[in-house]
Order: sequence, then C-alpha cells, then structure tokens
Amino acid sequence: VVVDAADALAKLAVGDIDALEDVALHHPESDARLAALEALSAQAGGAEQARITTILMSFACGRPEGDDWGLSSDWDDWWDIQLKAVQLLAKKPDEETVRLFFQLLEDEPEPELESALYYGIALVSPQWLTDRYQTGRVMTRRKLIRALAQSDSKIATIQLFKAMSDEDPEI
Repeated sequence: VVVDAADALAKLAVGDIDALEDVALHHPESDARLAALEALSAQAGGAEQARITTILMSFACGRPEGDDWGLSSDWDDWWDIQLKAVQLLAKKPDEETVRLFFQLLEDEPEPELESALYYGIALVSPQWLTDRYQTGRVMTRRKLIRALAQSDSKIATIQLFKAMSDEDPEI
C-alpha cells in the first residue's frame, strides 16, 4: 500500500514532504523507501526544492555510520537506495550536487553508481569528463562517452565526434 501510494504521489508530483521523508528514512521495506524518494524527487522544482535536494543528497552519501538497517539480510538495501538518490539527483544536477558526485567518485564506487555519477556530471561539467576520458581505462571511457551523450554542450559533441575513431568498437 505504501509503495502504491508513493508511486501515485510521484505521478501526481504532490505529497506531504514530511511524511515522504519519514517513509524514506524509516520504512522497513526498501521498495517503500525507493518509492518515497521518487515521490520526493517528482516535487523538485517547487518551493521545497532545497529541502528535497538536501534529503536526496543525504541518501546519495550512502549509509550513515551506525545505521545497521538492512544488514540482517544477504543484500545491503542501502546500496539500492544510494543509487536511486544519485540517479534522481543526476536528472537535474547543480554545482553543489556535482561537488558531492566528485567526492563519491573518490571512494571508487560500484560500476552502476559510477555511471550514474558521470551522467549528472555531464550536464554541469562535461569538460571534466572529457579530460578524464583522455587518461581513462577502456571501461571508464565507455561510461564517460555514454554520459557525454546526455550533454548538449559543444565540448561533449566534439568529444563524441573524436571518439568515433577510438579503437574500441563499443566506444
């Protein structure tokens, strides 16, 4: 019921920020937490933009120290929650969000999280991605090119054109 309600609120882009934050922080089911994050993100852009961004950024940082929620199962649900928060933030990143993304990249994130971070960076700082492309390993370069394809910047377009002659056929 909680997931369906949060999904409906996300589609309508409405809902009580306090209640959704409470679900995202405390609900025992990760699916409910993920749905609450979606519902919060759907409301971004309104009067509560800064608060919603702060909530999402706190989840993007990963599990807080001392929080053992999810450790009783074989799968760490916090990883999915962190990934969802980064993906939502990457849709409309700002300078502060990108600074957080740079910090998260320093911790050598999982490949899927790394890709999501690059997508957000591509929209604000495509030059950083093109600089990293020059020295990156093949798998990193593939992720960087996919992220640059999301950018409308001239820098990204030039890098994509140059990448057409890369010896890696996937790039």
